[in-house]
Amino acid sequence: MIKYMEQSKKERLCSAADTDRKSSSLQKIKEGLYQLRVKRFYAMNFDFFEMEPHSHSEMEIMYAVYGYCTIHVWKSEERQEIILKEGEYIFLDAFVKHRLIIEKNHRCRLLNLEMALQKSEKPSWEMLTSTPSFTRLCMKMRDYLTGYDAARNLHMVITRLHGQMKTEAEEKDEQLMQQLLLLQLLAELGRQMEKVNKNERKGVYVSKALDYLKAHFEDELSIDMIARQVGTSSAYLQRLIREETGKTIIYLINELRIEKAKLLLETSSLPIVDIAVSIGFNNRQHFTHTFQKQAGCSPGLYRKQKGNDRVWQGF
Repeated sequence: MIKYMEQSKKERLCSAADTDRKSSSLQKIKEGLYQLRVKRFYAMNFDFFEMEPHSHSEMEIMYAVYGYCTIHVWKSEERQEIILKEGEYIFLDAFVKHRLIIEKNHRCRLLNLEMALQKSEKPSWEMLTSTPSFTRLCMKMRDYLTGYDAARNLHMVITRLHGQMKTEAEEKDEQLMQQLLLLQLLAELGRQMEKVNKNERKGVYVSKALDYLKAHFEDELSIDMIARQVGTSSAYLQRLIREETGKTIIYLINELRIEKAKLLLETSSLPIVDIAVSIGFNNRQHFTHTFQKQAGCSPGLYRKQKGNDRVWQGF
């Protein structure tokens, strides 16, 4: 009963702190009056676990080394579900309600690092907090962040922090080492979130370009024109499209045009030259060459094999 009352009191305090929180813990660090210290660390293997929903005053990283687990996070009383697989992590701000679930017979090794804010008498960590990547990390932090540690750099920093905690934490040398590792951890998080932001921007460019092609493939198009519509350079857009689709922009345009040509050859009685002009080709020869290359036969043969004979009745 006493334990329950203490837990309830803690939850009420966390709830009150959550209500009053005007800025994230990272923002407080950026303002220069706080730095971090490691409060707790766990490295555990699970084959079943169900944590009660809770919150606390520390920031927390949960990192799936192998297997997978489920994290529930509450934002404004709405529960969100995040699946962590090998190499993925969640970075939770202080006072964010969450719970961990590992299903029966689904083994998972999890690293769990809890970090508390520590007041600093003078501005600290200025080298980190003034960097663009940390600024973007602060802006992106809304209760929690998720990421994939592709190169396992974050895993390395977390395990080094664990190893450092096994020594005498009171010694100044060890305190300094912990601070350096925490700086490295935040810098790595910032770098990874910056990469995510770049990938998101790349995805927006590609998506806009593909949408524009689908809407205007019948018009007279150039790569420069498409790039201007998307808002980037033609060289950069060509590289992004190639990376994302494995095809060039010209190939994609022709692919859309030939698909439309197939439809017209199958369902209309339009002369082939009229079909060529209607889908954006300047002459029949260019159309025939491109059609042959993509469809494997000439437009005339395609119409003979796939065309609807009823279209020609009365002609």
